[in-house]
Amino acid sequence: MTLTIELSELKSPFYFERTADYVSRLSLNFKEKGDYYITNCPFHTDKTPSLFLYQSNGTVRFKCFSDKCQSGSWDIFAFIQKIEGCGFIDSVKKFASYLEVDEVILPKGNILKIHD
Repeated sequence: MTLTIELSELKSPFYFERTADYVSRLSLNFKEKGDYYITNCPFHTDKTPSLFLYQSNGTVRFKCFSDKCQSGSWDIFAFIQKIEGCGFIDSVKKFASYLEVDEVILPKGNILKIHD
């Protein structure tokens, strides 16, 4: 059986804990703080945790609140691109593969096969 889901679904709160687990595998030590997770930001020197993983308006987001970062906020794909230095399609493939998704329906209706 093939598991096919829409791109936007991968960013949904349904995958909140799985998103935290995925990024923890990237050597980020997230700590749960109620309804969000927090860790040191990997994009600058961070003495106190400033990177938050949270849910907002039906999507999972990352945001660094340090004055040093000023990077705005990211969805899971932008975060993977930034931390792993890959492109958008590769970021989708990495996260979808982790979730054991076989195909992702992209915004224009194209289907991205995760395992070629």
